[in-house]
Amino acid sequence: MASRLSPKVLRLYDEFGLLTPARVDPGTGYWLYDPAQLERARLVAWLRRLGMPLGAHPGGLRA
Repeated sequence: MASRLSPKVLRLYDEFGLLTPARVDPGTGYWLYDPAQLERARLVAWLRRLGMPLGAHPGGLRA
């Protein structure tokens, strides 16, 4: 399953506490996400497309 979000966007969402990786691979440093996080990633992306600034997301969206 793919979220179609770029690494740059995923880093930004992590910085804002909206989508934090489930774990980081210690060997490669790759950020890994749980399949259950896909819906959340799509919701945050959808809200962005509607024009909602990252800092304005409701507190309920914080990771």
